Amino acid sequence: TVRRVLSYNNNYTGIQFNGRFVNSEMSQNIVYGNQISGLSFENGSYNSRVYANVVFDNINKQINVATYDGNEGTSACGVNHTDVCTCSPVVNQAAICPWSLHGNAFVNNTVYSSGVSPLYGNPLVWVGRMSTGATGCNSATCLATYQYNNLYQNNLLVMGAATTSHYPPFIFTNAETGATPTGSYTSTFNGTMYYEAA
Repeated sequence: TVRRVLSYNNNYTGIQFNGRFVNSEMSQNIVYGNQISGLSFENGSYNSRVYANVVFDNINKQINVATYDGNEGTSACGVNHTDVCTCSPVVNQAAICPWSLHGNAFVNNTVYSSGVSPLYGNPLVWVGRMSTGATGCNSATCLATYQYNNLYQNNLLVMGAATTSHYPPFIFTNAETGATPTGSYTSTFNGTMYYEAA
């Protein structure tokens, strides 16, 4: 559980769950001014709750829900960190593997990109597989991940006036393919309020 934390002006993401987190909670946090994302959930969070957070003016995505390759296939695992990292059929020691993200609830969060601070980013909520490249989603294991049965409910999303990109509040992407992430059509969106300043 990460609750009532103030995270700001970090050189990385404000708060991040990376890996197979289950039944975890991230709530009542204030996160702003970070150099990457505000809140980030990568490679396997499931059946978790993300609620009542205030996230604003982070330089990249405000909330990031994503999968990427990890270190599968590199020689960085095992006791001496010299074994080839494997994710299937056995996950060996120190392997970072992409897992699906599902059954998570994002509820009653306030997400804001002012367009005034030099540290503001868009889109507000980014869901999908990371683009191809060094930290992208290229492996068969990553491309087999999916995002399903997530709940996005009663979130307030605001895009400030100076942001000219006019992103929608949510962006769904499947690496470079342009398709939505596998299984995302099973997610539920209720009571989202979105405002974009003119």
